[in-house]
Amino acid sequence: MERTESLDTRRVMLDCELPLNEILVDFMTRLRAYPGYVMDYEHAGYRAAKLVKLDLLVNGEPVDAFSTIVHKDRAEARGRQLAAKLKEVIPRQLYQVAIQAAKLAAKIIARESVPHYEKT
Repeated sequence: MERTESLDTRRVMLDCELPLNEILVDFMTRLRAYPGYVMDYEHAGYRAAKLVKLDLLVNGEPVDAFSTIVHKDRAEARGRQLAAKLKEVIPRQLYQVAIQAAKLAAKIIARESVPHYEKT
């Protein structure tokens, strides 16, 4: 947050510097929920950041379509969120399906399991 300016009793102008990735992923969706928002932005340049590659593994195999680059501090939360969402989407099988989120394809940071069908 660089600057805050009250325009009148109902409006405030915020001057912030945000990572573009955060704006593209979730910020605009949440902002649209509020009536009367206006957003204008300009590119502030490139900066170095602590980023890691987050891989999603299904039954131990990495799925490239779900791989993403996230900030190191948010990798665990984003991994848990993606694994939980994938658990809802994958249908039950005759065997248990393991869904794992891994940083740099080595350290497992989140795990969910899709249960198998029970024998009757």
